[in-house]
Amino acid sequence: DKNSNAKNNVSVCTVDHCVDVADYKRLLDVASSCSAVFHTAALHAPYASTHHVSEFYSTNVVGTDNILQLGLPTVFTSTTSLTVTPGVKSRIANGEIAWLDGSPSDFIGAPTDAVNLPRNKYGRTKLLAEKLCARAFEEKGLDCAVLRASRFFPEDIMDGSSLSVPNIKANELLGRRVSLVDLLDAHVHALINIKAFHGVISTLVAPWPWSWRHPEGNAKAIAAFVAKERSDAAVLYAKHGWKMPEMISCVRDFRNAVELFNWKPRFTWDSLLEVLRQEQSKNNPVNNEHDINTGNDSNTNDLDKFPLTYKNILEGAF
Repeated sequence: DKNSNAKNNVSVCTVDHCVDVADYKRLLDVASSCSAVFHTAALHAPYASTHHVSEFYSTNVVGTDNILQLGLPTVFTSTTSLTVTPGVKSRIANGEIAWLDGSPSDFIGAPTDAVNLPRNKYGRTKLLAEKLCARAFEEKGLDCAVLRASRFFPEDIMDGSSLSVPNIKANELLGRRVSLVDLLDAHVHALINIKAFHGVISTLVAPWPWSWRHPEGNAKAIAAFVAKERSDAAVLYAKHGWKMPEMISCVRDFRNAVELFNWKPRFTWDSLLEVLRQEQSKNNPVNNEHDINTGNDSNTNDLDKFPLTYKNILEGAF
């Protein structure tokens, strides 16, 4: 972190050192007692209007290269934002649905074709950082996991929508958002199973409740399918003043994470509906703290015990 007051921005009891990731010498000093790295440091979208592209490059690219040079097992937090290229934005604007699985087909065309590259300096620098991770594995055999995180920040303003923030978050659980708790859980599991990655990129997102790329159709048709398949969802939504999505324009694929390190996201759209159903059946207030059966056995960690409540799904976990 380059800010002189960085230590004041996080809980002091969790901080031993504040270091600029672009400063390799300082990184080397503080990493001497570390056995692995969760590399989450980045300049991202909120900094776009206040930081020059050179600062994005210094933190996101040079900083990542410095982390990799430490030679420690590394879990790198990337972003799904880099897959929303100008080409994908155009498809969405035309009413299509973009099924994004993170494969090379997400970047159709020549690598230098601007319409198929990340649309901003955040995405472009994170893509370069991903390539550094792949090279570190291929050339040096470094244990490195790349996790593309989908939306998990509690944004207050989202594309000028008239829907409430909880409503937007609920709709985005249909393959576009991940809870913070599930995100943290994935990072821990990725480190534990890091030797299984072999340079493969995984996307962290709440699962699409049906088969991948099912059903066929445009964004409006997919939304109609969701409403039909979960016929009580509109009524459950209405009790909170929410609206079901009229279009579903983007769905991301979480299957790699499941296959590589047995990730099991708990905060999903279906689990939210189940909480709302139980809330309705028990006639409890919306901030009740009852749990639901998640199928977890007794062999769980602390994150597994985080209760699936309305409050935690749409507030505490996001």
